[in-house]
Amino acid sequence: MNTLAFQIPKESNTQDHFYSAHSLQTGFPYKEEHKIQFSSLLATVQIDASDFDLKIVVLNTSPCQMWKAEFKSAYLEDICRKTGLPKSYSDFNILLKQGLRSLSQDVFVDLLNLSDL
Repeated sequence: MNTLAFQIPKESNTQDHFYSAHSLQTGFPYKEEHKIQFSSLLATVQIDASDFDLKIVVLNTSPCQMWKAEFKSAYLEDICRKTGLPKSYSDFNILLKQGLRSLSQDVFVDLLNLSDL
C-alpha cells in the first residue's frame, strides 16, 4: 500500500510560497502529468481536477504498479483544516502543482509506503 504525501512545513507561511505565475493559477477542470523521482522509484503522476473532486493516478512501470485515488474537495479542505493549515480546495491544488513541479524546497510531494507511516 502506498500513500501520496503532500508536505508543507508548519513554520512557513504558505502564502509566501504561492507563485503568481499564470501556470499555477487553478482554473477547473485541469489535467496534468508529471514524471517524479520518488526515493525508490521513477513514477508518472497524473492529476485530473474538477470543481468538486481531485483524481490522482501514480504509475510505476518497473515493476508494473498503479495507485489511484479520488478525493472530494470538501474532504481535502477538511484534512487541511485538521492539520492546522486550512486551505481552500483551489489553494490546495495550487500547492499540489507547486510540489509536483518542484518549484519550492518547502512544498513537495512524496510517495510513502506502509512502513513509512
